[in-house]
Amino acid sequence: MTATAFARSVSSEVAFVTQTSESEVDRLLDDGLLPGRFVTRTTRREYDLLGTAVSVCINHKFKNMLSRAVRRDAIDTWAACYYDAAAKEIARKSAIDPLAEWLLALSTVDLGPLTVNIRDEMLFVILRMQQLSKAYETVVCDPDILGGEPVFKGSRLPIENILATVGEGVPLELIQEDYPFLTEEMIDLARLYRETHPRRGRPRKAGPPKGWKLVESKNVRAARGEE
Repeated sequence: MTATAFARSVSSEVAFVTQTSESEVDRLLDDGLLPGRFVTRTTRREYDLLGTAVSVCINHKFKNMLSRAVRRDAIDTWAACYYDAAAKEIARKSAIDPLAEWLLALSTVDLGPLTVNIRDEMLFVILRMQQLSKAYETVVCDPDILGGEPVFKGSRLPIENILATVGEGVPLELIQEDYPFLTEEMIDLARLYRETHPRRGRPRKAGPPKGWKLVESKNVRAARGEE
């Protein structure tokens, strides 16, 4: 996983790795707390995932303890002194040791009379970034494949078809009869991809698995008390 791979992320991705809301991510920028190096303004706001996520965590953790000016100072200090080293360490490692000395060193921000520690928050962010990285290794969007619709890597199978089918309660074993390469982890990662890349418009309607057909569909009156 490389930090540069997430250099142009959207607010939904930052919200996932920090377990906050998109509005909280955008508010950090609107309130002037996010360093300019972590955001690019094109037709939309694009964020450096690692830098923005750590900034969100600092602001969120100390919002009720430190003044806005001190929080901004902590964010600026981490960005200037520790961001580049943290990005390099993340790129070098496939697994993160929670007790690693580098993690503690790069998550302790010295503000003179005050020391801010965000080791737990940084570890959480890195682990969630690794999850997101696995999702991007499982799902691809290629303009030459179904017009860029998200599909499972190495196939032309849209993730929406499978997620809709799973949502209808079709067992994985039945789905695997038609798509034996699918695993439960792949479906979970496809679900994560969709969470961070929500579709616009009406959701795709689920259909029966390949080889099945709908025989009957009817509406029934709800039982008393269920209306």
